[in-house]
Amino acid sequence: MDAGVAGILSLFLILSIICFMFWKNNQKRGQLPPGPDPWFLLGNLWQKDVLPLHKSYQKLCKKYGPVFTIWLGPKPVVVLCGYEAVRDALVGHAEEFGGRAAIAIHERVTDGYGLITGSEKKWRELRRFTIATLRDFGMGKKTMAQWVQEEAQYLVEAVANMEGEAFDLMSRIRHAVSNVVCAVVFGSRFSYEDKAFLELLGIMGNYSHYFMSPFAQVYHTFSGIMCYLPGPHNKVFTESEKLKNFIRKRIDSHKRTLDPSCPQDYIDCFLIKSEKETSTSGDVFSSENLLMAVFDLFGAETMSIVNALLFFLLVMAKFPQIQARVQQEIEKVVGAIHAPGMEDRVSPTR
Repeated sequence: MDAGVAGILSLFLILSIICFMFWKNNQKRGQLPPGPDPWFLLGNLWQKDVLPLHKSYQKLCKKYGPVFTIWLGPKPVVVLCGYEAVRDALVGHAEEFGGRAAIAIHERVTDGYGLITGSEKKWRELRRFTIATLRDFGMGKKTMAQWVQEEAQYLVEAVANMEGEAFDLMSRIRHAVSNVVCAVVFGSRFSYEDKAFLELLGIMGNYSHYFMSPFAQVYHTFSGIMCYLPGPHNKVFTESEKLKNFIRKRIDSHKRTLDPSCPQDYIDCFLIKSEKETSTSGDVFSSENLLMAVFDLFGAETMSIVNALLFFLLVMAKFPQIQARVQQEIEKVVGAIHAPGMEDRVSPTR
């Protein structure tokens, strides 16, 4: 075949593919809520008036309504804004909105196992077991509320030791929250000065920071290509293996000391459940799911709680009147000596 003819045919093939993709993209857009016009292939990724979304969602909501669509490359994302829209989705249409989309970065780290997985059957059953275990934990041991109360004292002491000097509040709260998780999951807490513990927290901090960065959006959008390219994602994956190895050692230690009649923590409960449910639950309670469930609890869930606590503290620092109301309620319901407990949630006065 003549080189010129081959070139023309190749060009025609490429143009045909582009036209087909453009047509499919427009067809898909017609089935979704309105939103800002995406660029071909890139979507809204590099449009500063769209992303980052936390800076532009109010303007987009005003223009397109409380439900609109943005595009991360060729992938559409439907955004819900406001209490009414979110409540209608999660309460009024709970079944339709009950699933979880696959997250490319997390899928690469977890291989599809754990509490955050694209398999609806697995994550629902694991989530149900985890919530029940954490809620009921305390058979012969401290309850989760007791662990929280004890860790709160360590946190207060750590802050008091700063003697009014400036310090990194995020790291202290991260230490405290992680220790509560460690106590319930591993059966023990760590000193705030423990170097191994600090390294693990650093790994999870780097993972969460990358997870929320623009680089993560690019990886999520073009994961099929990015997994073969160099970049910061490779460091994140390498560090994640260190945390997984730490968890594996803990699980192996629990297997050697397991007493089915007296589970000490979440890992013990999972191992006991695994032995009982092997024939009926398939691979839901497998070793891989245990490893990644602990990874998710120690990582993603910890950072969610940390961020929520920091937000509450920021609001109270910014609005003294709210801080005063919080303090007033604490003094009224809890008192000056009594440590806050779960029973205080339903106690109007003490």
